Amino acid sequence: MVATTSIQNVDCAIRGFESAERAFHVDWRDGHQSVFHYVWLRFNCACDICGDLDSGIGTVMMADIPGDVAPRHTRVDDAGNLNVVWDYDGHESWFDPRWLREYCYSETARLGRRHRPTLWNASLNHKVPIFDYQQVFEDEAARLEAFEHLTDYGFSRFRGAPLSLEGLANFTDLFGHRLTSDSLGTFNDVVTKEKKVFITDVPAAIPLHTDQTYRHAPLGINFFHCLKTSGAGGETVLADAFEIARVLRETDPEAFELLTTIPLQFYRYIEGHAAYFTEACAISVDYLGEVVGFRYANRQTTAPLDLPNEWVEPMHDAQRKLSALMRHPDFKIQFLIEPGDIMAYDNQRVLHARTGYDESQGVRHLRVAEVSRDEFHNRLRLLMGKLKQQVPRNLSLARGALS
Repeated sequence: MVATTSIQNVDCAIRGFESAERAFHVDWRDGHQSVFHYVWLRFNCACDICGDLDSGIGTVMMADIPGDVAPRHTRVDDAGNLNVVWDYDGHESWFDPRWLREYCYSETARLGRRHRPTLWNASLNHKVPIFDYQQVFEDEAARLEAFEHLTDYGFSRFRGAPLSLEGLANFTDLFGHRLTSDSLGTFNDVVTKEKKVFITDVPAAIPLHTDQTYRHAPLGINFFHCLKTSGAGGETVLADAFEIARVLRETDPEAFELLTTIPLQFYRYIEGHAAYFTEACAISVDYLGEVVGFRYANRQTTAPLDLPNEWVEPMHDAQRKLSALMRHPDFKIQFLIEPGDIMAYDNQRVLHARTGYDESQGVRHLRVAEVSRDEFHNRLRLLMGKLKQQVPRNLSLARGALS
C-alpha cells in the first residue's frame, strides 16, 4: 500500500516550545519533537498578505526575508495555534499545529513520509493480482487499489478490456492525459511488420529493457493492450530494476557508483524519422542515495560511450555486471498477456521483455499507449484524498530516470 503520513489520530497539541538562536524547538503532547527554523516559518506564512500556499498565489519572495529573521513575540493561543510576530517588520503569522505536524521535517517525520517501493524478484511469479477492467471503471476503491499496486510494485495487470481502440483510450483516461510523440503517435501497434524499423517489428525474443532511453524524459506509465496472441511463445517478461540495482550495490558498489554518477549516451537515429540524442545515468538516485529511476536498453538504443579514456573500460565493466544481473532468472517474472488484458507499468522502473514467437502459429498484436508519471501521480493523490479523506501532499513524485 502507498504509505502516507496520517496525523488524524495523532495528538497535535503543542506542549511547549523554546526559542533558540535560529529555530523553535517544539515539544508535542504525544512526545514527538520538532525543530522549525525561523526562516522556514516566515516564508511559509499563509496569511492574506503573504498568500495561499496551496494555490501558489502570493507575494512573499525569499529575498524579502532577512537571513537572521527572528521572532519578536511568540505565544500559543487558546486554540493551540502558534502565533509569531517577526522582529524585522512586525508581521504577524499564525500556524495551525496540525499543519506544523504534517510538515515537520525531523528525520523521523521525513522518512515516514517517503514512499518506499515494494521490491520484488522471481518469487512474485504466479502471485501477481489481476484487476477487473470494468470494476476499475465503476468502483473507485478498486481503482485506488490498482493505482497503489502500480505505485508500489511498478506495474498492474487488468483483464476483461474490450478489443477496441476505445477500450484502451477510455481506460488510460482514468490514469491521466495520454501523451503523443512525433515518432509513434498517441497509439502504437506492436506487431510484426514487413519493413523492420524497430526491434518489436520482428518476432524474435527481446531482452529486458526500458523504452525510449534516448529521450531526455523517457516514457512514463506505459500500457500494453493485448489484441491477439501467437499460439507459440510471445510471453511477457518483467523485472524490477530497483531490486537489480539494490543487488548491484551490495555485490559491486564500485559499479553501482559509476552507473549512478557517470552518464551513458543514448540515441536513436533513423533517417527522416527520428534523431534523439541524450545522456543520463543508467541508475538515478536521490540525495539520500535511494534509487528513484532506471533507464537501460540493448545496443539498439545505447550509443557508443563518449567519455574520457580512463572511464571507458570501467564503464563497460559496470554495464557488463548490470546486464548480467538483468539476464539472471532470479529477477524475472513471466506470463502470457491474453486478448483483453492490459498491463500498465512504470517505464522508469520496470524492465520488460518478450519471448520469441512463431508467426506461423499466429501474430502477436499489442496496442500501446502512455500517460505521464506526473499526471498519474496527480490522479492517485486526488483519489486518495477523496477516499481516504487525506490528500497525501507529501507523497512526492520521485524524479525517476531524469539525471
